[in-house]
Amino acid sequence: MMTVDPRTRITWAVLLCILFAGSAVAAPLDIAGVRFIPPTDAFSRYHLAVEAANDAEEALTVTSVAVDGQAHENFAVFVGATLSKDDSIPPGGKAHVRLSFPWRNSTQYTVEMSAGSAEGEGTLTVNTTATAPSLGGYWNAAWKGYKVLDICEEAGLDRENEPVNVTLNFSAGRLRDPHRELRLLAMSDAGVCSDVPFQILETSSVDLESEEYPDTVACRLLFYASVPAHATSRYLVFFDNPDAPPLPATSSALKVEGEGLGLTIENPHYRVTLAEQSGQINGIFIKQGVETQLSHSGNAIHWNPGCYSPPRPWGHTFGWNPPEGKSEVRGPLVYTLKRWGCLHELPEVWVSVTYDFYAHASYFVMSSTIHIREDIDVLALRNDEMVFEPQLFSELGWRDKQGTVSTMHLGQNPAIETGYTQVLPADTPWLCFFLPKGNYGFGSLRLAYASAGTTPAEAVKYNEGTFVTAPNSSLVYWYRALVYHFFPTAPEKLFTRVNAGSVYHETNAYLPFALGKGEGKSLDPIDKAYERLTHPLRVAFVDWGRDDLVAVGQRGTE
Repeated sequence: MMTVDPRTRITWAVLLCILFAGSAVAAPLDIAGVRFIPPTDAFSRYHLAVEAANDAEEALTVTSVAVDGQAHENFAVFVGATLSKDDSIPPGGKAHVRLSFPWRNSTQYTVEMSAGSAEGEGTLTVNTTATAPSLGGYWNAAWKGYKVLDICEEAGLDRENEPVNVTLNFSAGRLRDPHRELRLLAMSDAGVCSDVPFQILETSSVDLESEEYPDTVACRLLFYASVPAHATSRYLVFFDNPDAPPLPATSSALKVEGEGLGLTIENPHYRVTLAEQSGQINGIFIKQGVETQLSHSGNAIHWNPGCYSPPRPWGHTFGWNPPEGKSEVRGPLVYTLKRWGCLHELPEVWVSVTYDFYAHASYFVMSSTIHIREDIDVLALRNDEMVFEPQLFSELGWRDKQGTVSTMHLGQNPAIETGYTQVLPADTPWLCFFLPKGNYGFGSLRLAYASAGTTPAEAVKYNEGTFVTAPNSSLVYWYRALVYHFFPTAPEKLFTRVNAGSVYHETNAYLPFALGKGEGKSLDPIDKAYERLTHPLRVAFVDWGRDDLVAVGQRGTE
């Protein structure tokens, strides 16, 4: 192999002359420059772009690239914007060679490149030195691995502090302690990284003792992303640092106080209290400049899921005392409480209810599942029931599936069943109660609604719908009926059999809100929240299949 100074150019025709006479003649292979580039849309790793020129009369094939004496096999040759499939530079042409490399700010590197002709007449090796810019380099050399996440906004809505939930997988040998080693950073357009608080919600591992399937660690993370409309924000997850110091404590806008189930959860938008016996929503204090308490005297606000199978009494989740089981996840960014068990005196009906309260969101999320364990004959099976004192609200608002928002006074509707204000489809996108003179409202944004049979028998529904009651002396409420015969004026109360294996699921976001300002804009806050929640930010796992092992070297940290 012959090494040629990059300032010297030779041609294959005079190669032998140089070998014997040592003439200082220009070489056919030259490195014109080196660019240092952070992860981009085109190449999602920290990388170098080595500008190469071929002055020979035949193509040269790049065979190796090294940085500071360390060879890198993971390189690609581009002629213009086109990938060279055989890593060749055309005769008399230029190319740039890209290689994954975690370059460091303001650091000088020696880059060496070798190439040969198709005829195998020899190998030319050239080198140069280049200094990286002062910004945009690899964040910290102590972390040997990183993954790239793009958070994409595709609905044309500016997002501010929007929760992002993502599951990441790692080789177990490169992530020993997720709570200590993981770091999350946001990368600016200039490639500058800044720390992002995150919360590990769950970890799991797989160890099959197999050479074919490596041991795997999975981590579910939650963080908040801010992304302009129709834009993408890039985040980097760094790992593989067994000597990482503990994560610094994260200040939080989320407060969780109390013991057992009778908790108080507070963020800048609301304060929620839970019932001591059941853990159901017991009261909601709306901040947001309206300073209003929502309650139902002597009872919970959130009643359901519920079932009525006479002669046994109604069973509701607010009647748990206590539920059979519970689990919780506490952290600075989200608090999650899950409870489960059979309804009172209804062992056939198993239910779970989960609340998610976020530090920066004006809503909280509720998910419930009803699982029918044994056949049961019912007059009513319901979910999404919210009950309030009647003086708290005067108006009903809702959005239909065509996107039209409607309102009406909360009162007896002579056109429908006695005692009801309105009956809406079961999958109505959202509905709310509001009080114009109080400048507040509370709504249910339906994010998921499904049913299935886990046996050949389907999950039956009867008289399915969203029922809104007219206020009476003690309460006003709405609920979603899955099976319903229990009308006040029904001539006969007939039963429907719900088969074992039937499953009913819902996910709703509950939103306490201050009314919008301006004519006809009172319900804009809930309608815009629905648009955001039903068009979530998309997580793109960039370059996920690539081996992301990086040779950071021994350069230390900034």
